Amino acid sequence: MFYLIYDAKNEPDESLCKALSIQKKTSYTDDLPELKQFLSQIELASDEERATLVFYLGDEQIHHIFSNIEIEERYKIALLPHPHCEEIRQGWGIATDMDKAIEDIQNQENHREMDLMYCNGEPVFNTVVVGDALTLISKNEVSFWTSVYNYLLMLRRLPNMRLQPFNFEISEDKSIKTAALGILVVQHGRSTMLSRLLLDTSHINDGMMHSLIIAPRSLIGLALFGIRSIYDGNRKLPPFTAHIKDKGVRITSPTEFFFTIDGQSRKAKALDIEVAHKKVKVCTGRHLNTQDKTGGGSKAFRTDALPKGELRKALTVRKLPWIKHATTEEFSELFKTLRDNSRTKSSFLVMMVLSSLIATLGLFANSTPVVIGAMILAPLMSPIISLSMGILRQDYKLTSDSAKTVLWGLIFALFCAFFLTILTPLRVFNDEIMARISPSLLDLGIAVFSGVAGAYAHSREEVAKTLAGTAIAVALVPPIAVSGIGLGWANWEVFGGALLLLLTNLVGMVLATALTFLLLGFSGFNLAKKGLLVALVLVIIVSIPLGYGFSKIVKKNEIVEVLSQWKHKDKDNEMYLRDIKVRGLSPVRVSCKVIATKSLDDEDFEALKNKLKKSIGEDFELEISVGLKK
Repeated sequence: MFYLIYDAKNEPDESLCKALSIQKKTSYTDDLPELKQFLSQIELASDEERATLVFYLGDEQIHHIFSNIEIEERYKIALLPHPHCEEIRQGWGIATDMDKAIEDIQNQENHREMDLMYCNGEPVFNTVVVGDALTLISKNEVSFWTSVYNYLLMLRRLPNMRLQPFNFEISEDKSIKTAALGILVVQHGRSTMLSRLLLDTSHINDGMMHSLIIAPRSLIGLALFGIRSIYDGNRKLPPFTAHIKDKGVRITSPTEFFFTIDGQSRKAKALDIEVAHKKVKVCTGRHLNTQDKTGGGSKAFRTDALPKGELRKALTVRKLPWIKHATTEEFSELFKTLRDNSRTKSSFLVMMVLSSLIATLGLFANSTPVVIGAMILAPLMSPIISLSMGILRQDYKLTSDSAKTVLWGLIFALFCAFFLTILTPLRVFNDEIMARISPSLLDLGIAVFSGVAGAYAHSREEVAKTLAGTAIAVALVPPIAVSGIGLGWANWEVFGGALLLLLTNLVGMVLATALTFLLLGFSGFNLAKKGLLVALVLVIIVSIPLGYGFSKIVKKNEIVEVLSQWKHKDKDNEMYLRDIKVRGLSPVRVSCKVIATKSLDDEDFEALKNKLKKSIGEDFELEISVGLKK
């Protein structure tokens, strides 16, 4: 038999009563004595083993009933989709369509014994949410644009967000002192977008509850999490989320905090949350597909992502930083590695010799693959990273040791390239060599991003350090080898140009690496500003000739672009240019191939030069080859 308890302000249609064969019904307006009398009449009049109480009420009304009336075990509980019953409907998986909800109630297979969670003695049918950081995940059925709107609202609050200190006391004397931006507690994994990630380990009657603790260490990390929350395709918890699965938890804080129980706002300093095993028998909806497991379930205590110790204190006394700062443990481990890398070792010098020899031979052979191989072998990454950290933190020993290691490595590489050049009877300015004697601001940009890659790889274990090492080696090994070649040829233009490129890459990488470590929280700005200022001045000094080199590249490109568009056509001949290269600018020297429909004589060549001179706007030397077009 079905007994209907409905909202007096929102009486259901009579057809609903007929569809469920309602035996008796009563309206409810927060009048507990009247409801108790109604329930007592059902108990006296009913011969059924269990009567089904069908609630057509809002969230607050159902909460009021269960908080003040002990619903006997002989009753089964069913729920209809009331306009103001969003939280409990989600928690029990009730369909929004009335006909489907009625069909689910009539299906006896949906009647299950279900745990009931309590928070400070108050029943929880869906979620307990602490803090305001879970706007995007506290609702289960929202449109895409609603999610985007919620995300934009969260972005507005980002600059003022900070973590709040919390203590978690779990059964069996487990406890943890940490800080969090938000906490989500659910009895099973269907309640929210985030908790659905736990569906495989969540059951409605396993006697367990789930606490998801959101503790981002940076605003950027939280913003990225919000983007992922808009879509429901991410099946992994965010890296800054902890998960506790147990029968109960006590959450306390030194100051009062706001929280919600099924969307209803509360305020407290402590929350006692526990699960009553198989408390009610519920007619669950079609959206609650959790496996009906009767066992106690396994506990979980994954809290490695939570801030503890000094990090906890730092994150609670200031606003959340934009970029994740390093913990003491990360700082200690990184410094240990950097100090070890700053020492000059025989293995380092051997690898520098080998990489320099290979790079020099590859440059002579004009072989890009061989030069790349030498780049991979070069071990210069490690001492340069150490040098950057030493400059950043004003650590004299680290700076001195790493600078000596870098200097010895470059001296050995330069000597090897010089010695090999003396023994090699080649004196050819090929493309590989020429590419490294005219540095520009583009090369400084390459050095800067190489330094960023190296610093980030050293600070994050999950990033392959060899990748950043390759990037830095690309910027240093070939220039030092070309410098050795220029020294062996006694060609000071080659030597000076390659040496300028080497210095450009070195100071650019040191500055970029130091700035990256600063942003990652490995040093305070007051400590770092002196070293950063010195590195910045060096970069500015080096940038002066680089800017001149960049202007030459721009001018060469302008000449090539003008000549590539030049075309001459008359009744006797048709000419255009291909394979245009600017060999110099003082004076302008251009080599190209002229494609023509007939052979050219001296007069044609002179006329061609005059026409090209008008296009360029200045005198130039022209080296041409002719190709006939049939």
